[in-house]
Amino acid sequence: MSWELLQRFFDSDVFNSNPFLPVSYLSRYADHIGIHYVLCNKLRQFPYEDIEFFLPQLCHLIISVDNESMALEEFLLDLCEESVTAALLTFWLFQTYLHDLSSNPQSIAFQTCRRVYNKVQHIVFGLADVGRHEKIKENTLPVTVLSSFVLASVALPMLPKWAGPLAVAQARKPQPITETAIEDAEDVKPSRSKTAPVSTRPKRLAL
Repeated sequence: MSWELLQRFFDSDVFNSNPFLPVSYLSRYADHIGIHYVLCNKLRQFPYEDIEFFLPQLCHLIISVDNESMALEEFLLDLCEESVTAALLTFWLFQTYLHDLSSNPQSIAFQTCRRVYNKVQHIVFGLADVGRHEKIKENTLPVTVLSSFVLASVALPMLPKWAGPLAVAQARKPQPITETAIEDAEDVKPSRSKTAPVSTRPKRLAL
């Protein structure tokens, strides 16, 4: 489907009258960060009562789909901050996923589940989540996102107005620890101190 037809469909009354369509298109365009962000903004237009039925599907998408988009995770966390019921349901769902995925803690699904679970836990128990409000760390992906928006703005004029918030959300995405970094850390061996040893022999007092 072309950008123009997709935009017309997203702006239609049919698409904006039922959250089922945005949720279903999240999996269809899972590899497209920009469309993911647009779809999550569509979901923000619906009241929580309309979204609650789709909470299991949204949680499953976050864990099962390995992509670079942070839009769905940000939407779910904002929903948890707005609704106590949403926070509790999401907390229990991710707790179950965490237990099921614990047999393979090195998997991306487990790491994603643990990250979101910890953030939801902070919301449920009223603890400050520094991770959502910390300064943006060095991340090359937002630069790529903004560049793609500049190029896509000709075909899809609605995208540039969301470029800033999307880039900020993507900049908070934690970067995976590479094997090279782990090997470099293991190669660092403790070195002997260059300071002269202190003699423990008592000195003779001058008479």
